[in-house]
Amino acid sequence: MYARQGVNKDYIKARNRGLVLQLICCSAEAASRSVITESTGLSKMAVTNIVNELIEADYVIEGEHKETPHVGRNPILLNISPRSPRIIGLHIARTQLSAIVADLCLRIEYEYTVPLANETAQTFKEKLLRAADAAAAHLNGHTLLGIGVSSLGPIDRTNGVLLNPTNFFTITDFPISAALEQRFGAAVITDNDMNASALAERLYGGGRSLRNFLYVGITNGIGAGIITDGALYPDLKGLSGEIGHLCVEVDGTPCSCGNRGCLEAYANMPVILSRLSHAAGRAVSPCEFTKLYELPACRTVFDDVARYLTSALTGVSNLLNPECIFLGHDAVHFPNAFLQTLRERLNNAILARGYTQIAVARSSFGADSALKGSVSLVCDALFRGKL
Repeated sequence: MYARQGVNKDYIKARNRGLVLQLICCSAEAASRSVITESTGLSKMAVTNIVNELIEADYVIEGEHKETPHVGRNPILLNISPRSPRIIGLHIARTQLSAIVADLCLRIEYEYTVPLANETAQTFKEKLLRAADAAAAHLNGHTLLGIGVSSLGPIDRTNGVLLNPTNFFTITDFPISAALEQRFGAAVITDNDMNASALAERLYGGGRSLRNFLYVGITNGIGAGIITDGALYPDLKGLSGEIGHLCVEVDGTPCSCGNRGCLEAYANMPVILSRLSHAAGRAVSPCEFTKLYELPACRTVFDDVARYLTSALTGVSNLLNPECIFLGHDAVHFPNAFLQTLRERLNNAILARGYTQIAVARSSFGADSALKGSVSLVCDALFRGKL
């Protein structure tokens, strides 16, 4: 399937092995050799050899026989071995740093969180390593496959450097990957939290059957992870997806980026909460969005947010034609009625209206998409033959 002139044979072998692993780890149902053969286009012999290698390496085990109505032997289901390597995932947010240990099926076995406040580059590094050390102490004898880091941006994903995030203790040009590689001697993959969340959705969530979709996360900022033709948009520097800085009001409200009228200036979470608190006459939180949506004064705020999001997403959809837009981070708290309104307005505004329908849904992982995305960064590299 992947063999062609000029392509390194070792890479082809690693890519095919990763493809088989992905089907075993990420499929909604347990896979068998025959299902893998049909899904990948690889020969029966190639699949048999790969599966045998994975079993010998303690990545895969054979499970029960799958009962089928067809004549012949029932296929043997394949599962990830309980002795398979583990992954450390780290998520860097503005107020806290979280670490997890997970297996290749994204099952979390340990979680640790440390708050961030008034950090310097040195104290931040100490907390980063403390969180990673805490996770490493709970590998329980498993081999460490790699460390994935999903972080607020902007991120230089090629070099694993946190560049110049706004409102992050004036920390700039921080070498995340270098600090962790020096400590653990393991592969470290770093990306912004929107890209990581999109990968989690693609590999393990609602995007498994989709080829093109967006993950849009709303927090202090608004960003997007772009999946195109089944893979993360190939931006080497990791600086794409800044949907929050699309202009929705010419000469509008000043934005932290220095421009005016950006989506973030009208629809980021602090702005939404401030307006809703004023309308409700008290401080509110995202967890209350469903109840607040029923209040007429608050409904006006939600309608404005939907209008601005529609404006930005219409332009992006006309450019990329996604099958679905997943809303994540704090946006998972938007009520169903809001999602329906946004879906209707978007599909009435896109150029291809009447010919296609773009779904709008919550992230499959609630508020944990970025944390699970950190693990997905390493899994994706493995599945693509990069590890």
